[in-house]
Amino acid sequence: MDLERISSLSLEQLRFPVFADAAGAPVNPTSYTVQVAFMGASNTNPAVGDWKTGGWDTTAIGTYVATVLVGPGGAASPAPGTWYVWVQINTGTEVIVRQVGELEVD
Repeated sequence: MDLERISSLSLEQLRFPVFADAAGAPVNPTSYTVQVAFMGASNTNPAVGDWKTGGWDTTAIGTYVATVLVGPGGAASPAPGTWYVWVQINTGTEVIVRQVGELEVD
């Protein structure tokens, strides 16, 4: 996800590609906890209360994507504006945090 645009009236799943490997072999990350945060400034790290529960899905070609339901009634309902999207994956031994794109809410 580089830049995604949605209406503030929309309720939809946002999807973020996730590539996981260990020793060069692909890893199925769907047993890991995934959370997503929407921050108003690109240089602001998410705090504990910013994280929203995400989930997992696969694409038609078998790659993994982290997901979060965004909009009224979803896990997150960002106000109109530009939001910087972060994904956190907890593997049990690592906590991986990455800024993955921008969301424009109209």
